[in-house]
Amino acid sequence: MNKFKGIIDYLKLFLILILFFVIYDGIIYNLYHNLYIKGTKSVFLIELPIVITLTTIFYFQKINNIFFKYITPIIPIMSLYIFFDTFHNFLLRVPRISDFENIFAVYHFIPTLFVSGILFLIFVLVIVYLTFKTASKHYPKNTFRKLLLIKLIGFIFLILFLKSNIFEIYQKKFFNYVAWSEQKTIKNNGKLSSFIYYSNLQKTCKEQLTTKINDINISNFLYKGQISIKPNIYYIVLESFLNPNYLKNIKYNQNLLSKELKQYFYKNDFSHIISPVYGGNTAQAEFELLTGIKAFAEINSIEFNVLGGNQIDSFVYQFRKNGYKTIATVATDSKIFNSKLAYQSIGFDEVRFLEERNDFNRNPNDKLIFDGDLFKYNINYLKTYLNNNKQPIFNYVLGIYGHIPYYRNKNERPDIIIPNIENKDIKNISNQFYYRTKALAKYIDTILELDPNSIILISSDHIPAILNKDIQYKFDKHVNISLLIYKGKSIDISTKHQYEVPWFIWDLISDKNTTRNYDIKILEKLYYKSLNESLDN
Repeated sequence: MNKFKGIIDYLKLFLILILFFVIYDGIIYNLYHNLYIKGTKSVFLIELPIVITLTTIFYFQKINNIFFKYITPIIPIMSLYIFFDTFHNFLLRVPRISDFENIFAVYHFIPTLFVSGILFLIFVLVIVYLTFKTASKHYPKNTFRKLLLIKLIGFIFLILFLKSNIFEIYQKKFFNYVAWSEQKTIKNNGKLSSFIYYSNLQKTCKEQLTTKINDINISNFLYKGQISIKPNIYYIVLESFLNPNYLKNIKYNQNLLSKELKQYFYKNDFSHIISPVYGGNTAQAEFELLTGIKAFAEINSIEFNVLGGNQIDSFVYQFRKNGYKTIATVATDSKIFNSKLAYQSIGFDEVRFLEERNDFNRNPNDKLIFDGDLFKYNINYLKTYLNNNKQPIFNYVLGIYGHIPYYRNKNERPDIIIPNIENKDIKNISNQFYYRTKALAKYIDTILELDPNSIILISSDHIPAILNKDIQYKFDKHVNISLLIYKGKSIDISTKHQYEVPWFIWDLISDKNTTRNYDIKILEKLYYKSLNESLDN
């Protein structure tokens, strides 16, 4: 009877767990959908077994208290899903193990979210502690110790098994991977299973990186020959630089765009180029724009984290080889995305992190440096440089002002734009856009006054993580605004991926009219070649 009662207790726990998923994750629908419609068994054979195993680690049959017996065992797994959902809501993908390398970047940009996460983690740990403490009162001391040891060994074995090649082979057998859509992959397989799959995929790719060594020459392949002219290059990448006019069914009380910027449009609009990321991971956009190499995110979710400091044959490095001064001005500190080594590998002579510089007068009322202040600092540098140097310059500027939570100093940048919906983020972003475009227009004007024959590229890194069923975008979520100006005239670069922009600029100044359309295998060879170059001893 006791054994039968134990089985009944486990069934009760299982039913509560299923009830949680029915309410929270809709897993019953997904089970039916996946098994009978999509033909995959991944949720049955991977997701649920892992969830049940993790849950039983925190289950103690002899506890009499209903809360600690049936509810607290599902709290750790529920917390894991809440974390996955929070991450997914921001970036529309599941995390990878490598994403945890950048966990402290959350504190830098969104301290309230970081602190909330820590408090939530403490809450979960307290619940687990109280569960174990309650269980200790219902078992003999030696029996409880043995039980804890068994559970600990079981947990360690589970983690080791999930990281093993055996499990990787097993998972691939049943995993319904949709190469073109991570969203569909998650839906078909579950969040936990997808997290393990993508993390194992990165681990495998990193282990295989040395086997991906190839003899392709990036310079000869992408940047053939010498450039015939040497105009100064001004590269500006702006954080979450979204044109709110592209949000569907939202109207505003006046024009969002500063009239000063319109003169630089091609046919009355921005160019629309394709970013590798949505909602975050600026370094991926940087990687493509500065190297001319597609960011596959195969070795790590952030290519910058892989770069080891050794020189790669990047777009920036082509100018360095051709006698340019290469300098970056970045509106953050150097602790994000392995920036120091990454910029070193990419080919910058000098990098100025404004958060760490004594010669930058930071506005104490701005939580994140306003684009206009960044531009002002850079212009002061450029005036001095251009007056005293004949060496051409590749001048890279990275902004941070549009980053979540879209804070705005309303004393200096008060509300001008009023949207027709009650949404704090949309209101802040639309007003930010108004002030940012005014500052950007002034910056472009000044550059052209100083240097009328220059090339100026302005691009957003990605659009902000605001899209949902209520807030929809006119384009695909990877489409971003951009401007390319050469000798004061705008050139349309719409439909290009960000990694294609360097090719276009190189062809522009080397008088080539090349149509570039490389096979995905060639792009992968260039990708692996660049990462291997950065790690060469």
